[in-house]
Amino acid sequence: DEPFFEVADIGPDIGAAGLQIEHDIADPLSRPVIGELPAAPGLEHGKARIEQIGLLGAGAGRVDRRMLDEPYAFGRLAPTRISKNLVDLYLAREAAKKLPAASGGNGSRPRTFRRAAVLGAGVMGGKIAWLFTKLGTPVAMKDIAWPAVQKGYRSAYEVYRELQRKGRFDRRETNLRMHLLSGAVDYRSLMRPDVVVEAVVEKLEVKKKVLAEVEEHVRPDTVIASNTSSLSIEEMAGSLKRPERFLGMHFFNPPNRMPLVEVIPGRRTEGEVVRAAMQLALQLGKTPVLVKDCPGFLVNRLLLPYLNEAARMAGEGVDY
Repeated sequence: DEPFFEVADIGPDIGAAGLQIEHDIADPLSRPVIGELPAAPGLEHGKARIEQIGLLGAGAGRVDRRMLDEPYAFGRLAPTRISKNLVDLYLAREAAKKLPAASGGNGSRPRTFRRAAVLGAGVMGGKIAWLFTKLGTPVAMKDIAWPAVQKGYRSAYEVYRELQRKGRFDRRETNLRMHLLSGAVDYRSLMRPDVVVEAVVEKLEVKKKVLAEVEEHVRPDTVIASNTSSLSIEEMAGSLKRPERFLGMHFFNPPNRMPLVEVIPGRRTEGEVVRAAMQLALQLGKTPVLVKDCPGFLVNRLLLPYLNEAARMAGEGVDY
């Protein structure tokens, strides 16, 4: 079986050399784990770019010269640690796009989501709803007022308009898929969804209130996911009667373009729900990465030290 993809609990200090992939083959459900590498000299990271610039300069207008020099440059770069790490990252990214055929020891496959609902019809909610229509899944989009729902419709339709201009969809296909999207201002109109994605404002108390409300209007086996980018999944789960059916699914903005989805289970989330969420992300054309419920999850936890270092470099007068 292909392994899942999981991120270890990354400490506050992140090595400058990047990420390393490790496997624990003793565990049949082992997952590639992102860990920390020791720092490496900054110049080593730019070797490939420096080699490329040198080749272009030395071989300007002389293709035969570049063809002779390139194998030597490749030979110098291929054995380096950075080259091996980049290969590891590529293999990990490909592994993240595949899931085991079975979802559990009984050999059952992950569930199929035939109907979906999105709570919150802002830009994120509208484009998450668009992902379901593109997949061919009927989706209800709920907000507190019809003007807000209309904005969600517009957000989804604008994506199709862009694809029409590029020749990837025609008007007929757009109309058919937009008819899979329905609006609602009450929970009774959610069409008994198999999965609910909450995408309301990023405020903990608002999310807890909305999640508790929607749980009262869906089936006991419905999977409920929060699109939070940083709030605690476990804390939100405390407002639910069935926390085992709840987890985080963080889509990045804009959801129609960004390939990654962070899947964040809580302490009580069932394994079947986690696997189903990973499978759903793949069906939506995304690469799921399974992360722990920790501050910042993966991307924001890496982004903040990255931005801090950029600001520090600027403060030290580094010439960009």
